[in-house]
Amino acid sequence: MSQQRTNVYIDGFNFYYGCVKGTPYKWLDFNKLCQLTLKGHHINRIRYFTALVRPRPDDPQQRQRQQIYIRALETIPNLTVHYGHFLTGKKFWDGFKGDYDIAVIVSNDSDLLEPIKIIRKELGVQVGILNPQEYPSSVLLQEADFVRQIRAGAISLSQFPSSITDSIGTITKPSSW
Repeated sequence: MSQQRTNVYIDGFNFYYGCVKGTPYKWLDFNKLCQLTLKGHHINRIRYFTALVRPRPDDPQQRQRQQIYIRALETIPNLTVHYGHFLTGKKFWDGFKGDYDIAVIVSNDSDLLEPIKIIRKELGVQVGILNPQEYPSSVLLQEADFVRQIRAGAISLSQFPSSITDSIGTITKPSSW
């Protein structure tokens, strides 16, 4: 049996606040995490949705750390970063183009209920949830084909090396993390 093509859509802020804020595991390689949590799936594409943070007066390096991390994420060949709102047309276009067999959403935001319903009912595609929060959204539980909790052990095993290289040079994990 061949593996089904799976696209993963990550709500960067929901993931950060649900899984890694206040932990030493912010230097996360999402491809490794997907391989660990979605065994048996062929990870076709990963789309990471975020917005640039506004640094707080007590943490002026916040945006710089985020940009370093985004640069690290961009070393993952099948990952693209999308700025703005999580609910963009990209994920629908992927489905309409037949780009995946299964869509996996990394979020616990109940605002995603309607897009999940559309993908499942209109496109006939399975939708799974990788839940970054302590408790899964009850409305998403009702609509998703499967829900898996993102576990701390998988996050700790999915860290980038302290330094990685891209076409520009060396990317080093921020020391203040």
